[in-house]
Amino acid sequence: MSRHLPSSWRIERTRQVDRGEWQALAAADVAASGFHDPRFVALFAAWRPRSEAAYLELRDDAGNLRGGLPFLVQHRGRFQAFSSGPAGSYGGPIAAAAAERWALVDAFLSMGRLETLRREMLCRAELAAPSPSLEPRTAGYLSLEGGFETFLRERFPRNRRNECNRSERRGLVFEMARDAASVERFHAILAENFVLWKTRPLELPFLVALLEEMDAFTLFVVRYEGEVVGGHLCCEHGDELFPWVGATARRDGIFPAPYLIREEARYAAGRGLRVLNLGASDGLAGVADFKRLLGASERTQWHLFREAGPLGVWRRLRGGRG
Repeated sequence: MSRHLPSSWRIERTRQVDRGEWQALAAADVAASGFHDPRFVALFAAWRPRSEAAYLELRDDAGNLRGGLPFLVQHRGRFQAFSSGPAGSYGGPIAAAAAERWALVDAFLSMGRLETLRREMLCRAELAAPSPSLEPRTAGYLSLEGGFETFLRERFPRNRRNECNRSERRGLVFEMARDAASVERFHAILAENFVLWKTRPLELPFLVALLEEMDAFTLFVVRYEGEVVGGHLCCEHGDELFPWVGATARRDGIFPAPYLIREEARYAAGRGLRVLNLGASDGLAGVADFKRLLGASERTQWHLFREAGPLGVWRRLRGGRG
């Protein structure tokens, strides 16, 4: 336990939590998002083989919940890996005070021993006084201050505006989608790109369940000649919209990717949101260049990654896949 917290406080690992308690906890922390809802990691684990949802809870001597940290446990025989914020989502601790957050980070690092192959965590920029265990990581973002027209005129590059206008004239359509056919087509495009990125794709049943059960998540798609040609699965919280995962298919003469961003900016600004968070690029030069060409600025978020030697060898043998 952190020396800054009373010795009578306790951090416990559990597989079942009171969602009402966690909702109250999240309301007190501006860094909390839909990814911290206990259902998110539970749904992720339900459709990811050999995985389970787990939670760290910090309670005071009266039993009140003062902090929490959700994470995914992935089993590989007798070995395991911990991920708070799997697949590039936001995880990490939520609490009202910094000392409580970092006590949870320390507890996350101390769990397991030789059998724990990896610990990973991605936290939003709002976390003040970051733990020495976390390293800065750059994310792209588009400011929506002043509203959509100001964004379009002053921050969205002219060539991107022209591409969007051309795409719109040729029939590209933007919409919110929850129907099964749209989700399946979006997943197919996503899976193709994940193969190129050498990253494990998200399971289709997980995407379906996420959209059915959690209001914080929305799927936006673009259609061309009636066919879904791209989309972003977005998480809204606080004053930002975060297109968490997405991909587009190539079509001659249209530009689905910038069109998605433009229309998501319109949607977000219409809801009074101030930021379109484009996230990190995970070392993918093409993704980073796309964000730069959209006029994205940079902000810092915090990343923890500790991997045992044997897992690094195993990953290289699999061609970089996790």
